[in-house]
Amino acid sequence: MPEVPGKKEDLTFLAQEADWLRNSIVTHRIDEKSGRFWVVMLYTDPADALRKLVRPITDYPTRERAEWHANLLQRQISADPRDPRPKNSSDADDLFSN
Repeated sequence: MPEVPGKKEDLTFLAQEADWLRNSIVTHRIDEKSGRFWVVMLYTDPADALRKLVRPITDYPTRERAEWHANLLQRQISADPRDPRPKNSSDADDLFSN
């Protein structure tokens, strides 16, 4: 499947579904079709397990390569760029305290 530039309407699902997608549980599956292994990302709403979004990503020639890329994508998509550990004390940022 050749790559083509995306269109603005390709991102409309984000505007409609952004509330639950921000907190979704991200998993993946590998589908085999015509000798190629497709990486498919699954987004599940934690509040409603029946609400899912399925997005095929791309295909790979071997299952091992597809699994490797799927695991990498899953970690990147579900990673929180903020530090998940809250600071408990007011002097947590003071690097020079003795």
